[in-house]
This record gives sequence, structure tokens and C-alpha cells, in this order.
Amino acid sequence: NAEQINNETQLYVKNIQKQTETELTQMRQIITERFGEDQLVHVKNKEKNVALFNEVVRIGQEMDKQVAETQQLAVGSESKFHALEARLFKIEQDSANTEMLGSTNNKLLNGISEKTESRLNQLENGLQLLLTDHK
Repeated sequence: NAEQINNETQLYVKNIQKQTETELTQMRQIITERFGEDQLVHVKNKEKNVALFNEVVRIGQEMDKQVAETQQLAVGSESKFHALEARLFKIEQDSANTEMLGSTNNKLLNGISEKTESRLNQLENGLQLLLTDHK
């Protein structure tokens, strides 16, 4: 009877040990799986972070490029604007000079016209005097 109790106790202890070992093995597998999953998640997150960082860098470079292009366009536009202002100023000056020259030429032509008209009148008067004297 004592031997049977001893055998049953040993069998009970062996069953508990087997159950404990099985549970430990299962726990190790679960922990290993979880650790593997965590590592995989960590690697994926790291890859996402790298991709996001590279995208931020690319966007920053693109923005810098666009800012530089915009500045170049602004400088070019300003340069063209100044060139157009200079051309407009020259045209206005040329127009004023032409107007002044035209006014001067008109005065000269009017003076010549008045002198010519005066001489024609004198010539007519002289011819009329000659004709009346001849009669």
C-alpha cells in the first residue's frame, strides 16, 4: 500500500513535471514567436521611418529647387521690367525731342512761309505797279 502510494506520488510528480515542461515549452514558443513578431514590427517600423525620412529629404530638396527657380524667375522678371522701363523712358525722351524738333521745324517753316508770302505780295505789288505804269 505504501509502495502504491509512493508509485502514485512518483507518477503524479512525473505527470506534473511533464505538464510543467510542456507548459514551459509552449511558453518558450509563445515568447519566441512574440519576440519574432516584435522584431518584425520593429524592422518594418524602422523601414517606414527610413522611407519617411527619405521622403522628407526629397520634399525639402524639391522645395529648395523650386525656391531657387522662383528666385531666378523673379530676378529675370525684375531685369526685364527695368529694361522695359528704360525703353519706355527712352521712347518718352525721343518723343519729347521729336515733338520739340517738330515744333522748331514748324516755327521755321512758318517763318519761311511768311517770308515767302511777304515776298510774293511784294512781287505782286511790284508787278501791278509796273503794269499800271505801263498803261
